[in-house]
Amino acid sequence: MGRFLLRRAGYAVLLVWLVVTLTFGLLELAPGDASLHFVDPDLPAARIDILRAQWGLDQPVALRYLQLLGNLARGELGESLVHARPVRALLLEALPPTLQLSGLVLLLSFGLGVPLGVWQAARRGSRREHAAGLLLLALYAMPEFWLGMLLIMALSGGLAWFPSSGLVAWDHANMGWVEGTGDRLLHLVLPTLTLLLPALAWVARHQRAAMLDVLGSDYVRTARALGLSAPQVLFRHALPSALVPILTLAGVSLPALISGSVVVETVFAWPGMGRLMVQAILGRDSPVIVACFLFYAVLVVLGSLAADLGAAWLDPRLRDGGRR
Repeated sequence: MGRFLLRRAGYAVLLVWLVVTLTFGLLELAPGDASLHFVDPDLPAARIDILRAQWGLDQPVALRYLQLLGNLARGELGESLVHARPVRALLLEALPPTLQLSGLVLLLSFGLGVPLGVWQAARRGSRREHAAGLLLLALYAMPEFWLGMLLIMALSGGLAWFPSSGLVAWDHANMGWVEGTGDRLLHLVLPTLTLLLPALAWVARHQRAAMLDVLGSDYVRTARALGLSAPQVLFRHALPSALVPILTLAGVSLPALISGSVVVETVFAWPGMGRLMVQAILGRDSPVIVACFLFYAVLVVLGSLAADLGAAWLDPRLRDGGRR
């Protein structure tokens, strides 16, 4: 297991380095002068040169790249060029709303998707199962920005049941605890639904496929031949084995949800990591952009590592690359 962890850790470091390098390179290749996004172009050239020197934009690209790697190795993320604040502080402000949204979607998608997938597998070939499969396929194929706009028009603009944007109402500070909690929950409904519906369909389809694969195995047929009831075969023998790939899937789901919430947070003006990154890209705020991509890369690496460890714990053959 030690060699397995070292090998995976080496891949993780390499992947994070590649993400940082590609992000830095793409920012450098982008057309235009990045400093013109932060200063008045009518300023005297001498003043602009002073500001460029203050931000380090007057140094050679190779030197700035090496300085970036050195700062990241020390855990220093730098200062935002747009907000004039430490990037670490901006990330700490944006991270809780994103974790709140993505964590809730993760719990609901697996809590509802796994039973739905099991039900589909148990009712394979029935009309209800076909109808559920078509509905889940439609939900899975819906673009999130389009689904979000539909929900806003139907449930916010049409029925006026839920607010269409933001984390809380503008007068949230004047509300009591009960009213304030209700206000937060109401603001959470539409972005949660927008992320949840495709994620629910994704989990259910994977669970259905895993269940069908297990239900066709020899030991399940043997259990049926021994006279066990359908619920015993389904829940005692088939479901534990069918949950193995789903548990592995769960390891990479949270990073995927957090990185995929960029569009949803922009549509609903949700003050999270995705919206922060979009604003940074539009403003050419390179320290924030690099920090956001670094955060997403580390999160994906940790999620993949957790999934690999779970798979290796369940199947020791994976620890040596399947050579056994």
